[in-house]
Amino acid sequence: MKDKKIEIVSHRVERELLPFVRKPARYIGGEVNQVRKDLHRCDLTVALCFPDVYEIGMSNTGMPILYHILNQMENVAAERVFSPWTDAEEVLRRQGIPLFTLESKAAVAGFDVIGFGLTNELCYTNVLNLLDLAGLKVRRCDRTEADPLVIAGGGMANCCEPVADFMDLFVLGEGEQAVVDLANLLIEAKGLGWARRQTLLEAARRFDWAYVPQFYEFEYDGPRLASFRATEPGLRTRFRNAVVEDLENAPVPIRPIVPFVQAVHERVSIEIMRGCPGRCRFCQASYCRRPIRFRSEEKVFELAKASYHASGFDTVSLLSLSTADYPHLEG
Repeated sequence: MKDKKIEIVSHRVERELLPFVRKPARYIGGEVNQVRKDLHRCDLTVALCFPDVYEIGMSNTGMPILYHILNQMENVAAERVFSPWTDAEEVLRRQGIPLFTLESKAAVAGFDVIGFGLTNELCYTNVLNLLDLAGLKVRRCDRTEADPLVIAGGGMANCCEPVADFMDLFVLGEGEQAVVDLANLLIEAKGLGWARRQTLLEAARRFDWAYVPQFYEFEYDGPRLASFRATEPGLRTRFRNAVVEDLENAPVPIRPIVPFVQAVHERVSIEIMRGCPGRCRFCQASYCRRPIRFRSEEKVFELAKASYHASGFDTVSLLSLSTADYPHLEG
């Protein structure tokens, strides 16, 4: 991994984009509780990309957790990116403005890592569109040493093969500790001057939740999978989801960013448990988010109160796969 020059496009955004879109507040950043660091002083820069529009992305609970964790690391800077609406995309393409982050208005292509949250299959095409808007080659095999590593996680990382040709690495499972371990590895690799292939190979060897598609081959018998093998010696062919064992003390952002436009969920969301006792056969989440873990009611109240005072939201929601199964609810 090499040091990259990060292009700041704030003047172009202000003059060539914002006056010509219907909701400029989607693209200006500067919200209450955002975190902005000097990108050029950080050892690792991460563009956290949510492949949907601002109003939906700002209602997602996974992205704020990763944003909070990464920015708590002194030598790491994480900034947010969302899919532009069609009016903004038209202007970006016409004016040749690259996809940029909200905090610094920095071109995404200059970051060390682009991290996508895959929430559902419908967002796959948005991922490819965002890579194209960033000025990057869409297929992994066409990108160079100078390009960012493209990493994906989230619920659909467990069903990632449809987009495997476009990603350098998938994080399987929960990201709280995995993102810290991966960030530390990337900082180490950058300091040692490793090439991207060497960095990815080390990640594949070191972490049992890291799937690096370029090191694996599939063989099919018609529509059925016949074999799956590693192309590098010593690589695993069975993976494990990263799991946060202690949900009670897992990091939680208690200063949520307050969006400038009305988001889909205008409220504080507190995750009260992970996993689901239902085990419905049709539900991917209940199988990929095991085991069941609960937060205590005291912790839930503590997080809700802190987030309420830091944001001004007047509603608190209790979030889980099946909140009715939370054992500490009172009738």
